[in-house]
Amino acid sequence: MRRRTLSLFALSLAVTAFAVPSAGCSAGNDKGGSLILGKDSGTPSGDDTGGPGDDTGSFDPDTGNGLMGADIGVNPTDAATGGCKAVDDCDGDGYKAAQDCNDLDGTINPEAYDFPGDMIDNDCDGTVDNPVTNCAATTSTATDAVNFARTLDLCPQRSTTNAGTKFDPIVSATWGQISGGLSTIKTNPKQVGRLAAFGDNAARNGADLMGMSTGAIGSKDPRSPTLGALGTGSVLNPCGAVPINAADAKSLTGSTTGGSCATLTANDYAELKLNVKVPSNANAMLFDFSFFSTEFNEFWKSDFNDGFFVLVTSKNLKGINVAKDATGAGITVNSGFFQLCPASPGPANLDPAKAGALKNCVGEPIDPAGKILGSLKGTGFAGDLLATPSTNDTSPGYSDPTLTYVYGGSSGWLSSKFGVTPGETLVIRFIIFDTGDNRLDSAVILDNIRWEKAPPTTVDPVVERPPS
Repeated sequence: MRRRTLSLFALSLAVTAFAVPSAGCSAGNDKGGSLILGKDSGTPSGDDTGGPGDDTGSFDPDTGNGLMGADIGVNPTDAATGGCKAVDDCDGDGYKAAQDCNDLDGTINPEAYDFPGDMIDNDCDGTVDNPVTNCAATTSTATDAVNFARTLDLCPQRSTTNAGTKFDPIVSATWGQISGGLSTIKTNPKQVGRLAAFGDNAARNGADLMGMSTGAIGSKDPRSPTLGALGTGSVLNPCGAVPINAADAKSLTGSTTGGSCATLTANDYAELKLNVKVPSNANAMLFDFSFFSTEFNEFWKSDFNDGFFVLVTSKNLKGINVAKDATGAGITVNSGFFQLCPASPGPANLDPAKAGALKNCVGEPIDPAGKILGSLKGTGFAGDLLATPSTNDTSPGYSDPTLTYVYGGSSGWLSSKFGVTPGETLVIRFIIFDTGDNRLDSAVILDNIRWEKAPPTTVDPVVERPPS
């Protein structure tokens, strides 16, 4: 009987010495030697304020120690919100527990992407693994830049944000322009299109893809100066006006030592500029593209190249081009990726000075299903593979009439991947323009912007062939 009296006295001291009020999102203490109680209402569940309190804990009357259980003080009524009250934002992600289906994980909230296959309701819409991966136009104006971003599969999701609207990664979408000297070049509506297909190239995801051209997108003959020239004007020094860096300048000038485009002009400029809100659980952004040009192979390694660039400005990327080859150069006919073209030796009477351009070409059809490289068929960029092949440049004075060239080719489908910071708003600019003149057009098709949860394994952007 004396032992029982002392034990109850010890319990009284323990409770008196260590009872502290707590509230909000604090967790329980699992260390022995003390018993920390939350602000209790006298119910067996322990803590009604969301503070620590253990429903499975026990008290050892022989040692005076509180032996805490395995949980962290989650009351049965608060289990769905991770132990946080409706007014709390325990993970600091901007969403209170009433709207956040896991308020102990900042990557799970209505601004997350519901990655398929992880069996988690990442975006708190009530259903696991149901992201919106493709979508139709959302405005009535056909040329609205937002509709082109929808074509790229940047879609409103199913979850509802604090603003009471569906989470939409598109903050803004506009058509770009550049200025230099006394000139300004704006994107011409004829240069862009939302396409069901580009020749035999189907969309990578959804029902359509986006096309951009230095001429009229979808032109039957992008070599024709009458069809291709848009009269949009010229801007001096595209490297400074865009701007692009030295590695990209190298790709435009065809130089093997670095090059400069300070004395060149940009013509037939087209740009789609997007401000994009990165989902709270995404660490990488990807997109697919394929570049086509009729400047191949006559203007291979010359100063008259069209170029395609994708410039990203984010927390970690400062206007960096994420569409480039292994050498760091932008995508032009000089790129090592320019492979969807006639295999060597090429057509009869091929200019021997340009024969080296065909060394990386794989010919066509090398990929009959068009799932990896894609196709030149029906694009207007098939060059000597056309039923009535060109035998001479359509631009008088630019070539020897006794020689022939290929007059077309493509990089084939490529996929760019680069790191992003969860929750940031980044700027991404899709750009194509002609350097030096407005003859012999090029085009690019774009599709399938998507996210990945895992961070990239490299700091630098990676461009590679997409999976079939």
